[in-house]
Amino acid sequence: MGLPLFYAKPEDIDTTSGRLDIEGPEASHMVRSLRVREGDLVTVGDGAGSVFRVKVTAASRDRLEAGILDSRDVLREKPFIRLMMAASRPSSMDSAVRRAAECGVGEMVPFQAPRSSSGAPESEVRLERLRRIALESSKTARRAWPLTVAEPLGWPPESGEGTRVLLWEEEFRLALEDALPEVAPAVVTLISGPEGGFSQEDARLLQSGGATPVSVGSNILRAESAGALAALLIRFHYGLLTPCAG
Repeated sequence: MGLPLFYAKPEDIDTTSGRLDIEGPEASHMVRSLRVREGDLVTVGDGAGSVFRVKVTAASRDRLEAGILDSRDVLREKPFIRLMMAASRPSSMDSAVRRAAECGVGEMVPFQAPRSSSGAPESEVRLERLRRIALESSKTARRAWPLTVAEPLGWPPESGEGTRVLLWEEEFRLALEDALPEVAPAVVTLISGPEGGFSQEDARLLQSGGATPVSVGSNILRAESAGALAALLIRFHYGLLTPCAG
């Protein structure tokens, strides 16, 4: 699989001198867990689209220094995909975040739904865990723009801007691809249900907020899979899965 893309704080990257210094947990992870050593070539991002290929010049337990060899700027994909996912069991939410990061979701927004198993929006402790998972999974996926996890919402959630689609297993007429505009919009907001899905009443309420119910086929998808797989289908639909330089 190779090394992931690491993230450095913008203040740790000095493009004028061509130097990069990483301290703390990230450096410790690179050196102690992944055995990054002096002379190694690694890829580092600033989390805001800039990606640097660097050569390590010094590595210790909690500090890593490197020289910048070259860089590139990666634009955000269009459409930006926002996944609004109803709160489910903690293990399902953890898995959902990992899959969302791998499949190109830009932002995940947890929300409370009537059938959510947790009975409450994500706690601060759970939210911080989801954000850590999002960052680690984005590293592994080598994303120039890592997945972010927003503050949780209540019910019914504001469905946001852009094209809004509701992933609903009881929709049998309109396919996801047929609900997407011909030209890629700035934002596509996906609304995905909890384990047990949305009721008819839930779906009607979300529709009244501007969401269009769609189907992604006859197979029933797990709560942790549906949003990520729909995001991948959207990216394929708009030609965003073509090979590119790493």
